[in-house]
Amino acid sequence: MFYVFLTIFLAVYCQLIFRWRLPILADIHPGKIGLILHAFVDPYVLSAYLVGGLVGGVCWMIAISTIPISFAFPFMSLTYPLVLLGAKLIYGENVGILKWVGILLIMGGIILIGVGKR
Repeated sequence: MFYVFLTIFLAVYCQLIFRWRLPILADIHPGKIGLILHAFVDPYVLSAYLVGGLVGGVCWMIAISTIPISFAFPFMSLTYPLVLLGAKLIYGENVGILKWVGILLIMGGIILIGVGKR
């Protein structure tokens, strides 16, 4: 399960870095083409791609080589509450009550999956 949780952490890192850097780059480089081109050379965006994509992908391959994917994959939904929490705490985004209720439902589903383990 270590690699499942590492994959989740890396996916959350990737999303929060994108949220931080892309609005800044969009202000500096207006237009979608300029934004995309400069995002590919931004060291923080590159770290998100490499760490979240490459390293996270390798971790996921290791995880599902040892754990049934039907058990492991639902845990990826933990990215939803973690990204939402990061958005609230780091960026001060408004997170309404319905979003938190949705997160509780997701967490309940994950608990049910864990209880029904294999």
